Amino acid sequence: MTSRIHSFDTSITSRKLDFRKKVSNLIKTKATKINTIIIVCFFISKIILGQNIGSSYGGGILFYDDGAGNGLVCAVSDQSGNAPWGCLGNVISGADGTAIGTGTQNTVDILNGCSTGGIAADLCASYNGGGYTDWYLPSRDELSQMYQSVGPGASGANNNIGGFVQLANYWSSSEASTNFGWTVYFSDGAQNPLSKDGPYADRVRAIRQVSLPSTNCCTDLACDRLALIAIYNATGGDDGDWVNDWDLNTSVDTWYGVTVTNNRVTKLELQNGLTGSIPTEVGSLCELELLSFKDNPNLSGSIPSSIENLQNLTYLDLQGGNLGGNFPTGIWTLLNLEVLRLNANANLGGAIPDVPTNIPNLAELRLENCNFTGTPLSFANLPALEDFRITNNPM
Repeated sequence: MTSRIHSFDTSITSRKLDFRKKVSNLIKTKATKINTIIIVCFFISKIILGQNIGSSYGGGILFYDDGAGNGLVCAVSDQSGNAPWGCLGNVISGADGTAIGTGTQNTVDILNGCSTGGIAADLCASYNGGGYTDWYLPSRDELSQMYQSVGPGASGANNNIGGFVQLANYWSSSEASTNFGWTVYFSDGAQNPLSKDGPYADRVRAIRQVSLPSTNCCTDLACDRLALIAIYNATGGDDGDWVNDWDLNTSVDTWYGVTVTNNRVTKLELQNGLTGSIPTEVGSLCELELLSFKDNPNLSGSIPSSIENLQNLTYLDLQGGNLGGNFPTGIWTLLNLEVLRLNANANLGGAIPDVPTNIPNLAELRLENCNFTGTPLSFANLPALEDFRITNNPM
């Protein structure tokens, strides 16, 4: 996490609908052979539409995304409504960071310098919401970010989605002086130093750092369409390599291999002469239940890590290509998988990591004719597995 203060544009949410309309109009009126311009629009749409601020993630509510794969979530409720900052009259060495990214070290410094139980930092460090044990008391600016993005300072649907008490001061981990700690007033967002013994400040909300997927999920068909066009351009569609071309002037549900259900792309089946490589934008199609790029022998490159976004997938078939790199560990986070076929990709290799959590319905797993090494994986977390093939690998 960076320690630099990041500004937050509260007008972003209010611009979402206008931006969606502009994207939709662009798609309807200018969807010829869309190349650079539409891809630029796709990335802009991710910045404005796809941050998922306010969503449940990592045991809490996502309230900050630095755009580089790092985020912050806050607990879903307060840890206390009656807690002091602690150690009135004592200066805590080091607990003076105020910027985003400094709350973790502040909390460590407070706990090292103040042994009093039940203080704000102690309550956060002891919290284990979502099964996580790395919660901490936010710094002053982390707390302000929380107020602005999921608290009373947020606009639209995210306005106080965190359920904060509005006429209350919340403690930060930033020490102001011997007798004062920094707070944020959740009525108007004001930052104020208040007495550490807590007569006027007592509420506590823990946060933790999270790693975010490299590609954000689409939330509507307009964004799905842009992701499909990114796939089209990256795999030779715009170069005329595809067997069955897409007419980008027509609606998505008329495109070869695309199935739309309830106004979202749910299936993508392209045994279609694909070349190039699979782009990260495939991970934006988060409503996909079936993804098949099978039998495209000129499709190369690595399987993008953004595949882990596709949590609704039940069927993933990438067999018969020229894919390389290592086994994508994010596949083991796809807990709804029933069929997984990576076979017949001679350059796909490395060790196969064990399955860390139970994938209850995975019945078919085909890894034969690749370049996997090491010890075959354990099947303890694959209780439904019936068809497993791993022959012709240098194991």
